[in-house]
Amino acid sequence: MNNYSDEVARILKQAEREMLELKHPYVGTEHLLLSLLQIDDIKKLCNNYNLTYQRFRQELINIVGSSHKRSEVILYTPLLRMVLEDAKFNNTSTSMALMSSLLSNDDGIALRVLMLMGIDIDAIDNEINKSSNKILSSYGTNLNDIDYQPLIGREKEIEEVEEILLRRIKNNPLLIGEAGVGKSAIVYELARRIKKGLVPNGLKDYQIVSIDMASLLSNTKYRGEFETKINNIIKEIKHRKNVILFIDEIHTIIKSGGGESSVDAANILKPYLASDEIKIIGATTISEYEHSIARDKALSRRFMCVMIEEPSIAETKDILLGVKNIYEAHHHLHINDENIEDIINYANRYITNNHNPDKSLDVLDHVCSHVSMRHNLMKEEFICHEFLKKKDYKKALEVQKRIHLKEEEITLKDIKEVIERICHIHLMDEETYNNLCLTLDEHVIGQDLTKLKTILKSKMKGDKLIAMTFNGIAGVGKHYTASLIASTLKYQLLDLDMKEFTLDTSVHRFLGADPGYVGYEDDKIIDKIKYHPYTILYLDNYHLANQNLKNIISSIIKNGYLRSSNGDLINFNNTIIIMSTDIKEKEIGYLKNSKEDDLVINFNKIDKKCLEGINKYKEILPLLNDKITFQEVNKVYDNYIYNY
Repeated sequence: MNNYSDEVARILKQAEREMLELKHPYVGTEHLLLSLLQIDDIKKLCNNYNLTYQRFRQELINIVGSSHKRSEVILYTPLLRMVLEDAKFNNTSTSMALMSSLLSNDDGIALRVLMLMGIDIDAIDNEINKSSNKILSSYGTNLNDIDYQPLIGREKEIEEVEEILLRRIKNNPLLIGEAGVGKSAIVYELARRIKKGLVPNGLKDYQIVSIDMASLLSNTKYRGEFETKINNIIKEIKHRKNVILFIDEIHTIIKSGGGESSVDAANILKPYLASDEIKIIGATTISEYEHSIARDKALSRRFMCVMIEEPSIAETKDILLGVKNIYEAHHHLHINDENIEDIINYANRYITNNHNPDKSLDVLDHVCSHVSMRHNLMKEEFICHEFLKKKDYKKALEVQKRIHLKEEEITLKDIKEVIERICHIHLMDEETYNNLCLTLDEHVIGQDLTKLKTILKSKMKGDKLIAMTFNGIAGVGKHYTASLIASTLKYQLLDLDMKEFTLDTSVHRFLGADPGYVGYEDDKIIDKIKYHPYTILYLDNYHLANQNLKNIISSIIKNGYLRSSNGDLINFNNTIIIMSTDIKEKEIGYLKNSKEDDLVINFNKIDKKCLEGINKYKEILPLLNDKITFQEVNKVYDNYIYNY
């Protein structure tokens, strides 16, 4: 009994009681059938075929009879043990699994008695198999049963998917695109159109079932259980003949469930895909496709690829305008067309690690949530719900009217605040720029930063990469100026001393080692910009850097992006690169249409005269030389304050 579940144990215990009451010497299939005929599901099904517990028991007594002596031990017949072993308990109810296994055997007293009774055994078996085909509902979701909003755009891609599904061979579409571009949304739209009858005749009777590989892998601790689940899913699809299987993240089928001496899901599916017995829609990203599916030539050629590109700005706007009524109803806000345009513009400019329409929809939802919390509409909803519970409908209606009257407008300020929270930055607007200028004037002594302010002002106009050179001897305030800019703009300051990057191997420290070499999976400097694009990359002693690394920096300045050693695209458009040097180089790596002098800020020694108008330095002027560095001025000032 320890090998079976509690439900199986209860059924077998009842079979043993039947054996003892009938005074038979062993427990056989006939006693198992008597036990099953007392279960509601089996009783209801068998009643339709004139098979009842009382009738079968009486017929069994008439044919087999009973003994005068009750058995003192309980023995199972070999046939009953075989029935228990053959029962498939994974995908259906326990009683149905046992009944199906019992009727599928060709021998046994139970079947002989049923045949003598004139019971249609095949009809009962078919009925059980029909009711047992529920594995898809256990591990999958029927997308046709869900009400989706109509998808805006993507007509070309949907038509291409329909054409592939209608093909005679290789009728398995594989949607490939970056995360967030709407691959799954295309499948949901296809399910909606099938439900509405808006598809070609060859697809009208189909159902799209989304399967979750994680749920299939759960509770498969013994070898062979996962393969059994997959095979039963395939059997059900072949039996129903109107199911299209949708597997999101389809690259997970490779090596899924494939332990030692077992077969993974991909290899189980290959023969059925090749013979076109089942239809599958898959979805995966470009990198995962290249890494997993494309390497398995036998699997990749069984799919027809459909590339899903990121929608344009105009298409993204249409999508957001199409769904804004849903967000308005959920958050009790009014969203105008200008809000949609601002959200898309700011999402494209500042969120570089995701794709439209997903990132713009995320910002829209976040902005609505931000405004809703500010105006505390949730409290009003709670009050309304409390009145409804008390059946005070009059007061509930008053609160509901108040909620609708309280609908708020989304402002540009709200959108900026949300972008700052998501990206962990301080947006460069007129106010921020003025504060930055005041901070530089107050803290950077004796330097003409007019050119620097002009360069930084261009950051307000777009998201292009800013690169410049701070030229001057050590101690004049180059690094201090960079740290002030970073702290004021809330940027990450990534400080690299190029004295440590003079060797050829320094490129690997920056980009990462090539695949197959030691250190390939180690942390790379460039990853710090990948996950924190709002960074000031300060390259101290740039003139000492390895020439190969200088070429890479020049490429970044020219293109605004770079690929790491593992192929990740790193966007530098929100990065400020500052190259610090005490040698004025003629070719520092700027764009061809930019003059070097426009991008070089010279830091000079501080003249005594520039300190005369600053009150806190008046008393230490006699202690200074005629020209001294920023670092030395602060050192003298600190010593003066300490001694005083």
